[in-house]
Amino acid sequence: MTTTENRTGAEPHAHTELHASGEGFTGGEGFTGGEGFTGGEGSTGGKATTSAEAPTSAEVPTSAEVPVRGGGSVKGEARARRGTTGRGWRMSPRARKANLVLHVICSVTWLGLDVGLLTLTLTGLTTDDTTTLRAAYVAMRLFGDVLLVPVALLALTTGVVLSLGTHWGLTRHLWVLVKLVLTLVAGTLTVLSLRPGLHEAARAALGTPADHGSWDLLAPPVVSMTMYVTMTVLSYYKPWGRTPWARRAR
Repeated sequence: MTTTENRTGAEPHAHTELHASGEGFTGGEGFTGGEGFTGGEGSTGGKATTSAEAPTSAEVPTSAEVPVRGGGSVKGEARARRGTTGRGWRMSPRARKANLVLHVICSVTWLGLDVGLLTLTLTGLTTDDTTTLRAAYVAMRLFGDVLLVPVALLALTTGVVLSLGTHWGLTRHLWVLVKLVLTLVAGTLTVLSLRPGLHEAARAALGTPADHGSWDLLAPPVVSMTMYVTMTVLSYYKPWGRTPWARRAR
């Protein structure tokens, strides 16, 4: 190593040493040449970062976009916690649980009403006591007027909200779509067929003489209960996978 003399008579710079290979202080690859600190390569043999190579603010990820484990970002996780994702509206965990509890209560109530109607119908058809006959059919009419329609509407509404507000969707999975169709059919039959039949049976039982009615009265509660048992099984096993249009959308 040799030391370059200072032409102005000042003390030589601490970094004015030249390599014996002949690479100068400012020649070719000097301090500002982009590579190396004092010409050539730096003390560690790597490339030194210059001000031109420093990352700009546009290249530095913000705190809201920092990647997190398992993919996604902090922004995405915060958005999911707020109840929304890129696929649309999603309920918060607390709202989902509350809606699920209400849906289960309505569903069990609807199934219980069907069992009660079936029991009262069998009682009215088989009893020989006029008082029991009339009481059974009047109770059936009250079930149809006061309980069946509101419970059916609540079960349908909470089921739709629960499907739209979760990853299951309303038309993405076959079992959800079949449940929706069965619920609509059961609710429609309740309004258009079951309630008028219950009114007619109660009116006949209150007449003189009391009319036991026909065995056709068993059909509405049996059909309704069968559909609801089917929906319960579908909710538990969740069969069949995705619908064709949901698979194409993926």
